[in-house]
Parts: sequence; structure tokens; C-alpha cells
Amino acid sequence: MINSVTLHVRLGRDPEVRDAGGKKVCSVSAAMSQGRDKPSLWLELTAWGDNRFAHEDLQALQKGQACVVQGRLTVREYEKDGQTVQRIGITVDRINASAERQQAQRNDAPSGRY
Repeated sequence: MINSVTLHVRLGRDPEVRDAGGKKVCSVSAAMSQGRDKPSLWLELTAWGDNRFAHEDLQALQKGQACVVQGRLTVREYEKDGQTVQRIGITVDRINASAERQQAQRNDAPSGRY
């Protein structure tokens, strides 16, 4: 079975790095638009330290930035107030800042003209 997704999302908060059993993990909530008249779908993005590029790239982003995420779909279940809650997440394999961030970086870069 193949478990692979590619999504365009916007970060809901700044990424957070923590230690999980001796491994570094970077996580952040992100919203994915479902269309004009539908609410956004919220996901938890997780990048583990053993995937250095995804971990560092996710860590470099900030709240509100859009990006394209490739990874594996995960579902986490837990109990809250006697109810079973499911959270959808993505274990990140690759992440790219969207064109709007890349354009902003180009606009901030020196032009080379004096």
C-alpha cells in the first residue's frame, strides 16, 4: 500500500522543536483550504531529526507562510473528556516554501546594481 500525499498548506503557528525520546522532532499546525465556502482542514506537520532536510526546512518557516508538503498521512487517536478524538497529520519527507515566499526573498535580495 502506498501512503503518500502532497499538499499546499499555510502554517498556523511557528514551528516548535522538542526532544522525543532522544530524537529531535519539529512540529507545527497547518491549514489546508478546502474551497471558498468550506472551513479549512487543520493538520499537524511533523519532521523528525533523522530527515535532516525536512527538519531544517520546516524549522525555517514561520506562522502564516504557505508551503508545499510531501509526506505520509498519519492518524493519531486519543481520549479527551471521555470521547475518542482523531487528529490527522503528515510525517514530512519534503517541504518547499511556496512561490510567494520565494518571490519575497528575491525582492529583498540585493539587485547587484550600485
